[in-house]
Amino acid sequence: MKAYNDWMVEVGAPSGGVNIPLCIMPLWDVELAVAEIQLDADRGVRAHSASPMLRDHLKLPIDSHAAQWDPVFQVYATTLA
Repeated sequence: MKAYNDWMVEVGAPSGGVNIPLCIMPLWDVELAVAEIQLDADRGVRAHSASPMLRDHLKLPIDSHAAQWDPVFQVYATTLA
């Protein structure tokens, strides 16, 4: 995930280019997701993928509507607003 995000920001869709970087976040840990979103936001990323299909494929017991994900939505609201 980190390697993909680094590549996306530095090579795949660098700042000022015509492509928009779409990074991924760790769905297995809310705190890691918040840290990755913040790091990527500092590098100019404004979008992340959080596919339920990936969550289901990895068999992660995560309900994206659960209160445990509030920190993710909070970092989006404060960082990307």
